[in-house]
Amino acid sequence: MKNPFLAFVFILGIFFSACEEMTDVSLPEEETLLVVNSFFNPDSEWAAHVTLSQDRLNNEDFRFVENATVEVWQGNSKVADLDYAADGFYRAANVRPRSGLTYELRVSAPDFPMVTASDAIPPRISIASVELDTLQGSSELGETKLNFQVTVRDPGNARNYYLIQVYEQQEWGSFSQIFSSTDQAILESSANDDLETGEHYFEAAIFDDELFNGTDYPLDISLSLFQHNPESDGVYIVLRSISEAYYRYWRTADLQSYFGENPFVEPILIYNNIENGIGIFAGFDSDTVRVEL
Repeated sequence: MKNPFLAFVFILGIFFSACEEMTDVSLPEEETLLVVNSFFNPDSEWAAHVTLSQDRLNNEDFRFVENATVEVWQGNSKVADLDYAADGFYRAANVRPRSGLTYELRVSAPDFPMVTASDAIPPRISIASVELDTLQGSSELGETKLNFQVTVRDPGNARNYYLIQVYEQQEWGSFSQIFSSTDQAILESSANDDLETGEHYFEAAIFDDELFNGTDYPLDISLSLFQHNPESDGVYIVLRSISEAYYRYWRTADLQSYFGENPFVEPILIYNNIENGIGIFAGFDSDTVRVEL
């Protein structure tokens, strides 16, 4: 080489590459925690699902906890013992929660600290009215489109959170898919956006009363039924009054589902109200209206 500086750099490169060693880096193992999920309402008996947490890179099936002690307390009084059923589920026969009361869930298992969580069932909020605007059928696609205006009667005495679902009961189960145009900004959904039509579609939608507190608010929503059964007993509209914990859990879980595979978005943590563990303990109440077609 005619340039002595370049020759020196070349020699240094060979020297350091020869000294390079491959080092195996061991990542710290994540702590195993109890995972407890329970959504409760006055129309159902107490139930909870208990599993163990898994490493983010672990694709194995859930590890059910079969030897946990699961209790529900209201103040200083125990109101329910939940017995193990199957597949991680614990249930209390003939014991149901009541609206307006704050409950505490306590779950313990060998080798784990007790996990706790508390929440209450918000008051039931009624659907003031439902209007079926149009009914359109398509023989080629086997699709029936329904347009509804659902009016929510918000009480206005507190911050309220809602979940709405519209479905038809069919032979193989229920089917629900709500469409909302972009001008109906009150409905929140991060998943399944159609950028060309400006529509959002989802199995259920969540929203709060920030924009209509204390008023009757009309929601314009649509339902698309595939293979509609003309002999069905109609379409069901379900309005859930949900707790803030329920709302925050659903919202963050929805966002993570949508953005989870995007490398350019910061990780979204799902809301968790379980102390010493992971999961959600949240209350709700429902009002249901059936619409005959």
